[in-house]
Amino acid sequence: MAASCAEILRREFPELDGEMFDYVTGVLHSGSSDFESVDDLFEAVGELLQDVSRDSKDDEDIRAICQRMYNTLHLDSNNSQSNRQVLLDAPIQLSQITDSCVILAGLGFNAKMQQQTTKEFSGGWRMRLALARALFARFPDGFEKFSPPILQLDDVDFYYEPHNYIFRSLSVSADLESRICVVGENGAGKSTMLKILMGDLAPVRGIRHAHSPQSQYLFSIPVLDACFPGKTEEEYRHQLGCYGVSGELAVRPVATLSGGQKSRVAFAQMTMPCPNFYILDEPTNHLDMETIEALAKALNKFRGGLILVSHDERFIRMVCQELWVCGNGTVQRIDGGFDEYRNILQEQFRKEGFL
Repeated sequence: MAASCAEILRREFPELDGEMFDYVTGVLHSGSSDFESVDDLFEAVGELLQDVSRDSKDDEDIRAICQRMYNTLHLDSNNSQSNRQVLLDAPIQLSQITDSCVILAGLGFNAKMQQQTTKEFSGGWRMRLALARALFARFPDGFEKFSPPILQLDDVDFYYEPHNYIFRSLSVSADLESRICVVGENGAGKSTMLKILMGDLAPVRGIRHAHSPQSQYLFSIPVLDACFPGKTEEEYRHQLGCYGVSGELAVRPVATLSGGQKSRVAFAQMTMPCPNFYILDEPTNHLDMETIEALAKALNKFRGGLILVSHDERFIRMVCQELWVCGNGTVQRIDGGFDEYRNILQEQFRKEGFL
């Protein structure tokens, strides 16, 4: 199916560059079940193909090419009609999209729209839906495997001012099986510990051990070429394109992007080095419940290690298997998970007269 459309595109638009070719074929392949007529397909890619042709083809020419691709996509329509109708009648979240909410929201689908059926949308919106199918949140795991521990702090002391220690004799470790949430009061040192683990802060005393300089990655949104210099523009564009940031968006300053677009840039940045360990500081800030759930599902599929700071109980329960509590200059591991941590807090509040 895609190969035949690819041949038509190559023959009719030899000037189509690799990135744009991948984008168009991805839209055609992912959206084939949603195109009810050639008009839908034309609305999805016609304007883009018109721009690529640099006016060497008029509207009628582009429409004729779209008709050929539409015919190619629907050669097997007699065999797939029932499945296609199911897709068209289903809410768009269920139309072959895994963990769709975060991507759909970033592409402009509000909560109400996400409950509508696919057939209620025009071709332009169906193009966005097709893009969403290709861009569901994912954390690549084609990294090199290392024996544990991946990250380790051994008898670490740290302070910003000598008279005020943040940590004394801190020893913690994590491996590729770790799913750790760091909790504690504000100012207890949670973010500081993450920075020590990252190597952004050096211990005053003790040893930090990490298996690889790219074994962990902290959530933030800088420009890719500043983080990963030495790659070609095509490589940067390909990475951003994998998360829906293509064309003119790929060269715009991050400050000018929408919240959803910034999130996609952040995903592109985090996954570019294919790390085997993620360290996330409050990743759920400013996210709605649906987006948090999609992020949790994507992290659960990731086969590497994870340490995160979060105050979101639901997110912690979905993702984490181990709790580290920062306080009193050290980190305490809670074997009983969040329920045990809650019991400890309640007992502490009771002793202090708050309950």
